[in-house]
Amino acid sequence: MSRRTDGDTPSERSSFMFGMFLVIVSLLMKLVGVVIAVAAILAMVNNAHGLALVCALVSVSVIFLSHLISSYDEKRDAMIEEKRKNDRAKYYSEIIANGKELGWLRFEYDSRENVLKLGRDQLPYFSDSDALEVVTYGNDGTADTTVAMLRQLYNDKIIVIESMRSKCLDYCRSNGIRLKGGELVNEWYISNHLKFSQLIINNTEEGPEGVLYADPDNGFIDYTVKAVFRNGSNEYVYSVGMR
Repeated sequence: MSRRTDGDTPSERSSFMFGMFLVIVSLLMKLVGVVIAVAAILAMVNNAHGLALVCALVSVSVIFLSHLISSYDEKRDAMIEEKRKNDRAKYYSEIIANGKELGWLRFEYDSRENVLKLGRDQLPYFSDSDALEVVTYGNDGTADTTVAMLRQLYNDKIIVIESMRSKCLDYCRSNGIRLKGGELVNEWYISNHLKFSQLIINNTEEGPEGVLYADPDNGFIDYTVKAVFRNGSNEYVYSVGMR
């Protein structure tokens, strides 16, 4: 099954989910086959030879079908990887942009999906040790807007980081979130365990909208902390919720 990574395109996410479905079906069928095989053995012990034969045939059939599904998934993965290589040569290109204080940035552009990506190894740390991955959906083949929003976010990063941590602390206090030792989550804990991971930019009818995500590195809360902002605006909307 093809591995899903952050910033996947919609088609890649759909392919990943179908692969997950095939793996689950295959595992369930193997489990059913084993259970039926045990039933065949029990029937044989109790001299129910006819039932034992039926159970054995069904068990072999189910396990064989499970093997076929697994083989199909492996072939499908190979085809996806080959298609990925061909698509990269056909649709992918590099866009180099001057991020000024952020340095020169090498973006990867997918012209088929209109997706622009920037790996997390290219930007300065956003927080103490957090490197951001950047993905822009609905992109027109240029990096100008993405660079502008990145520069805006980095210029505002002190207030953004403090506000997102504060929002997380308010959520923890409101919901009585405690650590394993029983103490309440505090500011120090959040500053050390809330990691700024990704900036997603969507080109909407109202204009480009950025969403900065910060995720707990050890699951002290089940949600992510978000900061939503518009291109050219220093107003940020903070929330805690699902991605």
